[in-house]
Amino acid sequence: MTQEITKQCTKCWEHKPRTAQHWYKIRGYFSSPCKACRLQKPSATFNEARRARQNADYAKNPEKYKEKERLRRQRDPSHARKMEIARRHKDIERTREVKRLWSRENRDRINAANRAKRAANPEKVRSYYAKRYEETDYRLNCIVSASINKHLKNAGSAKTSPKASLVGWRISELREHLVLLFEPGMSFANHGAWHLDHIIPVSAVTFFGANDPLFAAVWSLENLAPLWAKDNQEKRASLKWQLPDTYTNPLLRSAYSNRNVALLDRNIFVLKQLALAA
Repeated sequence: MTQEITKQCTKCWEHKPRTAQHWYKIRGYFSSPCKACRLQKPSATFNEARRARQNADYAKNPEKYKEKERLRRQRDPSHARKMEIARRHKDIERTREVKRLWSRENRDRINAANRAKRAANPEKVRSYYAKRYEETDYRLNCIVSASINKHLKNAGSAKTSPKASLVGWRISELREHLVLLFEPGMSFANHGAWHLDHIIPVSAVTFFGANDPLFAAVWSLENLAPLWAKDNQEKRASLKWQLPDTYTNPLLRSAYSNRNVALLDRNIFVLKQLALAA
């Protein structure tokens, strides 16, 4: 009688016959652990122990693991990219936090790389921004941001927070506000023929930085309106200027006629020319 040949599993430690019923054959050899153990889902304790061993080994040999990862990416870059994307989406909050911290710590490096990229591709950069400038919201954002930066610089300050948190509105809200006040013939396509006007001029307000409530007040939607370029140039920083009768939009006329009542009565503005306006 021939004795049955067995093999011991490295996981359950049972001796089982060396047959395809109990073992997977890999490269001509029956591979351990056995089929039953391979099909079982690893327990939480087993996973934790394995992760702890891997972390300890990585702490001892970080360069070894980095080299293995680099070679793996070289062998199959497309698969490596898919795995990286899956890992980032699995813990999106952690990914954002890591990216935020890295960007904060490497700001000079990022700026230098961006400058080098723009210098190497000037035509591409110009065409990109020319195309973006055709978008209404982007163009409005450029106009408003440049004006805000100029006013803060004149006040001896700088923008330290996102624009929306400083002025209390988003570009989409400004766009909708301006559309309601447009005169016949005004559109975002012909900006330049009309200007974005401050009903109470910025030069008539004293503020001391981006966080000053007066700054938010002078940039509030209630104080912004579209005005034909020639009329805006005529108005300049005057508080006595009156909207011409050629303007027919009742909302626009109301905004200019009620500027002193609506804004001064709330004690928002400190006017340098208050005595002249009285």
